[in-house]
Amino acid sequence: MSYQIVVRDIGQVDDSDIKEVFRRINLTKFKLEDVEIYNAIYDGEFIQTAKDILDNIDLSDFPVFRESEFTRMADLYFISYVNLRRNRLFSSR
Repeated sequence: MSYQIVVRDIGQVDDSDIKEVFRRINLTKFKLEDVEIYNAIYDGEFIQTAKDILDNIDLSDFPVFRESEFTRMADLYFISYVNLRRNRLFSSR
């Protein structure tokens, strides 16, 4: 048999935060998307900015995502990706 194991070093965090990460992971019957894992682990300015943007726009007005993609945080991934590209564009000038 062959197994793939993913290990993530999340640094020094409270036990309650670790339990919350595992609680979220164990709630699902399918593999988590990277953005779902990042959202469970990180709570920094970058991810919070993306969440703030999503709070102020309604992506369902645009025919970009299916309903199932909203539940899998595709909208958060999209906004994060656009922000990252924009930041790289402006920082390279």
